[in-house]
Amino acid sequence: MINLLPPEDKKELLFKRKLKLILIFELGFLLFLISIALIAFSVSTYLGGEIDSEKTNIFQKEQDIDLDKIADFQKEIKVLNEKTKDIDTFYHQQTYLAGILEKISEKLPAGSYLNNLSFSQTSNTLNLSGFVLTRDDLLTFKRSIES
Repeated sequence: MINLLPPEDKKELLFKRKLKLILIFELGFLLFLISIALIAFSVSTYLGGEIDSEKTNIFQKEQDIDLDKIADFQKEIKVLNEKTKDIDTFYHQQTYLAGILEKISEKLPAGSYLNNLSFSQTSNTLNLSGFVLTRDDLLTFKRSIES
């Protein structure tokens, strides 16, 4: 085929072809950029949802752990309360003999001493045995203790 167009028209046709090619490449590049932007948006939306669900899971697990710790602390408190109750019961059942022994030592006649001292908590009795110089001292000691 013979091209009989003048050179200016040839240049103009060549310019229009190049312009169409450039326009096609620009349109393709624009579509490529739009598709990349949409892909990036969809990935960020997906990852945002995943992050939110993981945050929720972590929050639930932290609450479960906290509930377990609270239950353990409550058990420990219950055990300690029982021990405290046992100790309190023990102290309330004790008989304090310090005051009684002090009175006995004050009222014990001079030259006398005790050999044995026994206390029965069930019958609440105190038994003394020892040595006194005279029977009168013994009777005086007995009266002073009983009063």
